[in-house]
Amino acid sequence: MKIINRCVFLFAVFICAATFADVKGQFVVDGKPVITPKHAAAYSIRDQFNPRAWQIEVVLAEGAVDTSQFAEELDPHVNVINQESVRSGNYILLWVSPDGKVSMNGTLSETMTQFGDSTDGGGLKAELTSNTKDRVAGRVFTPKPVKTVGGNIYEVAVTFDTTVSRGPEGTKLPANGGDAGRAFEALYQAVQKKDGNGIKARISPRVEKMLFADYNTPEENLNSAVDILSAWLPKKNVKVTGGELRGEATLLEVEGEIYEGRNALYIVKMLKGDSGWRLDQVVPAGMFPK
Repeated sequence: MKIINRCVFLFAVFICAATFADVKGQFVVDGKPVITPKHAAAYSIRDQFNPRAWQIEVVLAEGAVDTSQFAEELDPHVNVINQESVRSGNYILLWVSPDGKVSMNGTLSETMTQFGDSTDGGGLKAELTSNTKDRVAGRVFTPKPVKTVGGNIYEVAVTFDTTVSRGPEGTKLPANGGDAGRAFEALYQAVQKKDGNGIKARISPRVEKMLFADYNTPEENLNSAVDILSAWLPKKNVKVTGGELRGEATLLEVEGEIYEGRNALYIVKMLKGDSGWRLDQVVPAGMFPK
């Protein structure tokens, strides 16, 4: 059991909260315990197959989990699995839906072997004692050993109880995203037209440094910037559908085609500078059901 007092400064909003986490149990493969988690943390994420809905992701790790950055991360999942203290050991990820369904991925870091299962038609069972925006707790287990396609046999039985880390709610924006939405649309058009000045006028200094290198020719920089931004952004049918304002940052919700015939939701972080709103980060939040 552990209690961590943490204070986070996020987008001009100061949060100070007591984070509680308790975890017990093991993940066993072929009769050998391979994951014995000692640390737990939870945070809200978009449902990657229905990004207008939310889930709670729970990490049960052998190493300590730094929760101090979760509130400011557009994608806390990526932050977690790249924390050295987490990926240096083995860990279990759980995705808990509001209706109580649970999916699991047990990961052995050294070989990147993964064991996936769910309570929705799989061999996993879940008994949740709390499933709210502030706290998630319960027991996840396999009633009987599960045989994988590769021939391994695994069993899992873990209990956990942890608060859910989350940032402050921002001020809702109009459906078009307001000034930040218009700035994003101007950037998107500049990318389509391969307008270097238009692109530079609508990206943050951090992104400009990434895309425009001193050692490249202007033509090389422009071609590279267009290629990278085109990979970050929706391919077509782009539409700003809202978002929220958090201090000097705006998180836009942008819909568009991620590949032919399939739309996705993107979260686009725009920062306000002296000359207006500029793109600083893009994260695909998930694909919409067909």
